[in-house]
Amino acid sequence: MSLNTSLHTHAQTLSLLALQRNTANLPFQLISPGRTFLKRAPLLQLEGSTPKEREFLLFSDCLMWLASADGDFYTDRWSSDN
Repeated sequence: MSLNTSLHTHAQTLSLLALQRNTANLPFQLISPGRTFLKRAPLLQLEGSTPKEREFLLFSDCLMWLASADGDFYTDRWSSDN
C-alpha cells in the first residue's frame, strides 16, 4: 500500500468518525471490521413533485442516506444482510 493510499484511507476514517459523532442516532457503527467505505455523494431523492437532497454513503455491505428532518438527522440503509 502506497503512502498516498494510506493517507487517503486515514482521512476517510477520520471523516467517518466525525460524521458518526455528529449523528448520535445512527442505528449502527459506520466503521466496523470488514466494512469498507467506497463513496460519499449528494444525490436528489424524488418524492412526489419536490426533489430532496440526500447525502448517500456507499459501503461494501450497505447503502445509507442521511437526510435532515426537522433539524435532526434521519438515517435509513439497505444492507446486503437483509
